[in-house]
Amino acid sequence: MNTLQRGDATEAALISALLDGFEVVLPFSRSSAYDLAVALDENRVIRIQCKCGRLCEGCVIFNTSGTDHGSGPRHYRGRADLFGVRCSEIGSTFLVPVATAPLSSMGLRLNPARNNQRSKIHFAADYELTRWTVERLRSVIPSAAPSRVERQGG
Repeated sequence: MNTLQRGDATEAALISALLDGFEVVLPFSRSSAYDLAVALDENRVIRIQCKCGRLCEGCVIFNTSGTDHGSGPRHYRGRADLFGVRCSEIGSTFLVPVATAPLSSMGLRLNPARNNQRSKIHFAADYELTRWTVERLRSVIPSAAPSRVERQGG
């Protein structure tokens, strides 16, 4: 499977998982910094950038920046609200706030560290898609901007 096929499979898996509880909307343009969105209500959406996770030493690792060929790496802060991460090796999906993610890559730990360290560790279970509700989305992403319609009063 090439990179584009892997990305399409990840996006399709996330859409399928999100449809079990959320209204999913897709941007018309592929040039957006996000791949899909979840409607919080009729006026607000949460933008989701889909990422392929890979299993490495007990963690699901994924990139938190993209490459704009010619401009170098670009982070997603201010351009997307959540990372939707799919790790096909374990068949799991996760939602991770962009604001809390490091700027280059992130690991979601599947099991406790051998030395019992808990500080600065992101446990995968805390980000599993099944743990997310519309209320949690609203509380984690307080900056969910009103839509253009709401801002323009109509």
